[in-house]
Amino acid sequence: MIETRDYHGRPVTLRDGTEVRSGDRVVELHLANRGVAGDATGEAWTPFQTLRKTRADLALVERLVQRGSLGPVRALHAVSLIAPALGRLGFTIVPLDQSARSRVLRFYLVGLLAIYHPDGWRGARHARERAWPYEAWMSIPELARVTRAP
Repeated sequence: MIETRDYHGRPVTLRDGTEVRSGDRVVELHLANRGVAGDATGEAWTPFQTLRKTRADLALVERLVQRGSLGPVRALHAVSLIAPALGRLGFTIVPLDQSARSRVLRFYLVGLLAIYHPDGWRGARHARERAWPYEAWMSIPELARVTRAP
């Protein structure tokens, strides 16, 4: 799921040099556990399936951006426990600070993972013990480059 919104926060410089500032319009990506990971507990599943599916979804977002369907936007943004893996697709990865707000967000994200994992809390053990939420950012020019790459 995606939505557009105005960014409110400190300036963020992305890996291609694009700077996102407060007031810039961004596409907020909501990563659905089942949609992104598929059947992660199946024997045939690999993390590369998740990356391929995410790349295909990014291509759709890129087409919407190019058509102007989302209005003028500066970058894509997501917050996730799996954001570090998105770095392989060209996202700039930024860990959230150790604030009370981030701790509540982490609790929420781990809870979502437990809900969607077939083994519940047991399946979310690694995330409960080690995962921390990160922001994932990608500029619109980087989005075009990534989705047009072979």
